Amino acid sequence: MYMLSMADNWVFHNSVIAKDLGHNERWVSNQMNILEKYGYMTRQPLRNNKGQIVEWERIVHEKPHVANATPGER
Repeated sequence: MYMLSMADNWVFHNSVIAKDLGHNERWVSNQMNILEKYGYMTRQPLRNNKGQIVEWERIVHEKPHVANATPGER
């Protein structure tokens, strides 16, 4: 709910999320991995003009994206 309540152009920073929720960055990272595992978060690479990945964009979904969910756990 925390991330879905933010503006669409809100930029995720684990350190800020950790501070706001009263946890450390490792906890936030673990939670992000769980969201991704079950399809509630997807990541897509952002590339420079040489085709190199320079950053990852994370997108939070209200409903899981089945293609990204772990098989057998949908």
